[in-house]
Amino acid sequence: MAVGLDLKNILIALSCPLGLDPLTQAVSFRCGHKMNQLAAERYYGPLVDGNCTLQGRTCIVCKLPVTTYFPDPVVRALAAQFFSFQEHLEGLPTHSLVLDKPEDKEKAVTLPYPGEPAVFSLALDEWDPPTKTENGSACRKLAFTSSSETSLLKEFRLIGFADGHIHITIVFQKSEKFIDYLIAHGISREYDWMVGTSVVDQIRGLFRIISRNNVIDAKSLPRLTSIVERGSCDPLSSPAPSAVPSEKPPKVLSFNKEKVLSLLTCPSRETLLTDAMNLFPCCHKLSKVAAEALKTCPSCSSPISSCHPDYLLQDLATRIAGHEQELDRAPLQPPYPGISAVFVCALEKWDKPYKDYNTTRPLCRELGFRTVTKDSLLDDFKLLGYWNGETRLSVSPHFGKDELFEQLLKSHGITCDVADSRYKVSKTHDELKTLFRIIALNNQIP
Repeated sequence: MAVGLDLKNILIALSCPLGLDPLTQAVSFRCGHKMNQLAAERYYGPLVDGNCTLQGRTCIVCKLPVTTYFPDPVVRALAAQFFSFQEHLEGLPTHSLVLDKPEDKEKAVTLPYPGEPAVFSLALDEWDPPTKTENGSACRKLAFTSSSETSLLKEFRLIGFADGHIHITIVFQKSEKFIDYLIAHGISREYDWMVGTSVVDQIRGLFRIISRNNVIDAKSLPRLTSIVERGSCDPLSSPAPSAVPSEKPPKVLSFNKEKVLSLLTCPSRETLLTDAMNLFPCCHKLSKVAAEALKTCPSCSSPISSCHPDYLLQDLATRIAGHEQELDRAPLQPPYPGISAVFVCALEKWDKPYKDYNTTRPLCRELGFRTVTKDSLLDDFKLLGYWNGETRLSVSPHFGKDELFEQLLKSHGITCDVADSRYKVSKTHDELKTLFRIIALNNQIP
């Protein structure tokens, strides 16, 4: 059964902090943080005799030294499981072709980045809203500066103009090797300390060089990537957006409960890994008690050389455990006899009650939801509040599925009133709780 949950933060946690793509090729550092293998090879160098070829670099998250990394099968499986169920990910940082252009792979290997990486932070944000301008001058600006004195790149700027075109500028330490590096990537320059261009392909090429070999804060990277991929900005003469937003399909964020729980369960103690320890070198997971007691991994029988806390797994297991406890997800019998619905809020009149009380209309509050799923068992439901403080739940099954839904209610001891020949309305507070539990466990509610 797919369980509905607000997973946006979980999906971000399961994304590579450097490339922002899903951690389906995750490697783990001894500090407990993760990165995709391709990103690790680019930033720390490939492994030779078990050690990174680019020594002296630190974890981009916690700044502890990174000397080696290990494939992490558990995080790879979790990322594949979570992301495979996502249908609409518009609100998430996503992997970009700007960050990984296949034809540049050989150049990146044969021409290593000739300098120390920079850690960039946002220094100027004048992009939205744009500033007023005359004669087609710059109206949008984003500037980033390096916090490292020894980094090759010192700052870069993305500039937008009134006609919609954009320009990128990079300031760097004087370096003949970096100039050769730029030329090899098809980028010309006028100065030996700065390069800038308004050519879209060269903008994308420069941004690939910046993003692949340096660190940009996670909040800014998706925004920059979107602008560079588009290759332009909104001109000042653009018409104002319509006041009525276009209807978009709801974001369906879900996961397969059984598979995820099996990955987040200690194979030795059969408990959720809320205290997960990362085993080296195999990177399987155990609870802290089991990791301290065992000398070989129960999953692969490899000797355990050391173990360290796995904060990502601890966070995921804690989130899932809290969600399980909150909704009390014991299996219901008999099984749900229809298609699960994805509900969206259609009516919200709860915090501001109706004022026109009379004996024929004791209702004062309503909170309504309708399905956007074709042929789901339920069409809509409402939570009803009355002037005397009573609450009821009103549910409408899909046309032709009344009998199936009535059988489900009877199996749980619910004898609802019928209103308007369509709606089944709970009679008591216990019926309301049971009816809502049936809806919440078998459908997705925002």
